[in-house]
Amino acid sequence: MKHLVTCTCTLPQFESLDPPVFHKFIVFSLINADGSIQPSIARCNNCEGLHRVTEVGLSQKLKKETSAVLPDVEEIKTGLPEKLVQLVERYKLDLPSWQEIQFVFENEKWGRPIILTKEQGDNPDDVSGKYLLISSKSLWRIQTFSTENL
Repeated sequence: MKHLVTCTCTLPQFESLDPPVFHKFIVFSLINADGSIQPSIARCNNCEGLHRVTEVGLSQKLKKETSAVLPDVEEIKTGLPEKLVQLVERYKLDLPSWQEIQFVFENEKWGRPIILTKEQGDNPDDVSGKYLLISSKSLWRIQTFSTENL
């Protein structure tokens, strides 16, 4: 599942605010049968700091700067069908989205939508975009969605 964790860094536009507004970034975590998550390592997309993700929404920033267990998009792509990789690469997905695609394939969670793009309209409740729907190891399609149609 994708969820947000908070880093101790701030985005440049928020540096002068008091109290500080800390940066949040998306991570992908595997959920155990008991509802807990499998601990993992994630990299902040702002400061590049490493975090140990221990619970949904919670992480601890690590002092080290590199980790051999940190997932890599190129490694994930090698385990996916080449045509799917070519199709999805144009959306310039973040690591958590690639991890979600990998999870669907490895666990055969067919029919689970994976958001590729999302745009907000003038009204904050109006959201539209595209998602990937994987039906099997050899069948997938990209569809559009809009909250106006719901």
